Amino acid sequence: MSTSVDEVLAEFPWADSIGVVDIISDAIVNGDTLDMIIQTVRTSEPYRRIFPAMDFKVFENERRYLERVEDYRTVLKQAGFYDPSTEDPQDYIGFIQGGIDADELRNRVTTYRQLEDGSQEMRDQFYVYAGMDISVDDLFEAVVNPNFGQALVEEYEAVVQGSTLDYQTYIERATERGLENVATLLEGMVDQGLATREAVSRVRGIDPTFAREIMGVISNSGDTTLTYDQLSYAFQYALIGSAASEQGLQAPDKEMVARLQQAGVDRSRAMQAYGRFSSNEDAIQGMVQRATQGEVQEFTQTDFEEGVLLGQSDKVDLLQRAQAMEEAYARRGGFATQQEGKRFTQRGRTY
Repeated sequence: MSTSVDEVLAEFPWADSIGVVDIISDAIVNGDTLDMIIQTVRTSEPYRRIFPAMDFKVFENERRYLERVEDYRTVLKQAGFYDPSTEDPQDYIGFIQGGIDADELRNRVTTYRQLEDGSQEMRDQFYVYAGMDISVDDLFEAVVNPNFGQALVEEYEAVVQGSTLDYQTYIERATERGLENVATLLEGMVDQGLATREAVSRVRGIDPTFAREIMGVISNSGDTTLTYDQLSYAFQYALIGSAASEQGLQAPDKEMVARLQQAGVDRSRAMQAYGRFSSNEDAIQGMVQRATQGEVQEFTQTDFEEGVLLGQSDKVDLLQRAQAMEEAYARRGGFATQQEGKRFTQRGRTY
């Protein structure tokens, strides 16, 4: 009894999508049985390319395999890791052979993102104290692979204990990382309109010798020795202040830097706040003046820092009251400022 194309496609409903219909048709013309056709398809180049990790002990059939791959793809899309132009079926071999399902992949992707967002200071310390250039990939591997993590810790401890970190090397490494971190923060803000390309260029163009001198002055100021985190924080705020000054703002003074650090305000958040104030200063001033009927003529950068970054209640209350009144004006159809995401806007204008 001859085999029809419909019979085979019922067995392989995905055949058309992977390009084996012609192989099936040729096999039918040759008079092959269904079992022979199945064998031919599963040993074909298109099949091996699409199902490189096929294991019938893991998957009931090819449809289950494709469903697993689609689950992986969904997780990667949601995390922003998926690029259809570079996708390759080989990408998923490690997940499948490692027994990683979509939920586990989602957990790992979340961990990776957290490391991307929150591990810079840890990576800096590996470099500053041990000269080890550790990437996010390295830290991620240390999280998911305990043996790798233990080896990384042992290498760090061996370097630190087996060598003496002299002051010059310490300052050079700390300065190198400080400059790079500020430039990276600024670059991330350019697309948001909170910093300029010129600001990035200025930071990247700072003379390394001069930058090291600044770092040395900060390191030796005061009566107590700064930890690396404190030194890095103060140095990067000095550069942030320089960038802020170029936008017509004042550099945060030493007292404000100390208050921001004590409040746990990280550098990225501070950079974004200064950028927003620079972009929206006129709109904010107008809001506050209208809300207080002119009693407050100037809402200063310090007021903004205390309200937005430090959460000082009177400044927060004033900003919230001003915003509420602007929204009320808008509902009545008046000329008003309103906030859209991180921007302040007026009808017909954007700040």
